[in-house]
Amino acid sequence: MLVKIEDIIIPEERARSRWSEDQKAMLEGAVKEYGQLSDPLVRILPDGKYELIDGESRLREFMAAGKEECDVKIVELNDKDASLVNVLMNIARGEQDPMGIALAFKKAIDQGHNEEKIATATGHSQEWVRFHLNLNILPEIYQGALQTGELKTGHVRQAFRLPTHAEQAACLNLAITQKLKVNVIENYVDNIQAEYEANRILQEYISVSDPTPHIDTQKLIHTTRCLSCNEAKPSGEICHPVICEDCYTMLRHIAPVIGCGSKGIERFNDMANLYRQYMKDQEEAARQQQMAPIAPIQPSPQIPTAAEIVTDDSTITKPPDMPLEEWERLKQALRTRHTP
Repeated sequence: MLVKIEDIIIPEERARSRWSEDQKAMLEGAVKEYGQLSDPLVRILPDGKYELIDGESRLREFMAAGKEECDVKIVELNDKDASLVNVLMNIARGEQDPMGIALAFKKAIDQGHNEEKIATATGHSQEWVRFHLNLNILPEIYQGALQTGELKTGHVRQAFRLPTHAEQAACLNLAITQKLKVNVIENYVDNIQAEYEANRILQEYISVSDPTPHIDTQKLIHTTRCLSCNEAKPSGEICHPVICEDCYTMLRHIAPVIGCGSKGIERFNDMANLYRQYMKDQEEAARQQQMAPIAPIQPSPQIPTAAEIVTDDSTITKPPDMPLEEWERLKQALRTRHTP
């Protein structure tokens, strides 16, 4: 349907795709060369005008080319669904302006949708939806940095791990002014949290009066905590091997016992040498035992019979507490009973 461009209203709160300069140039060239290749998506408003749902870049190219009318595709959508369709169209296109997504989500919530509905419609988790909604509470300077690409959503995710708004702002300022990558900011936040944990332990067991740790920003940026000894080391000295969970657990148990660095290696070698010598001694003892001659089996002593007592008084001994007279009578009785 052909409509006047001036009758199409572009909502301020809407999701927008992020176009590179090359993409913009390609779109401009395509419009000039071939005209309108696809129609913007609109819905009819009560006053007879049209609200843009999708196709803002194409519409602005038509306006820049001096066109007064363009073909559009009209869809029937209520206020509640219009903002959600706008988000879906832009997400399907690829890279988006995160603040545009945040504003569109907020509008969808205001129109009656909930996080679960938006998550289902967009194919993302509720946590992802909630994170974008929280972008709306950022100060304008950081919202603008997200729109221009100076900040990535990864920077903001890491900053949100910090406990106070002041620390979050300091973290984002650091990312902007020093043009730090997301992984560097992640390391920075890890280090801050480790400092807080160490200070908490000191406060609990040593009664430190000030619970706030001293934050050396540059040190926290350029150091990384070792997975084994948990000490902050210069990032250039950190290796990143691929290690399984079992080996990582073993390493975390061994390192506190034998130490780290050259002293730890020396102790480990000493322990390994002792173990090897122990195993060698065990093998030698087992070999010697196999080579030893087998001792002859000694006949077990026979219990004397009554007849042997009769013929040989020495085979038994008189009990110490038996009177001699009774002992003599016992021997006489045995002789009488067993004499052939």
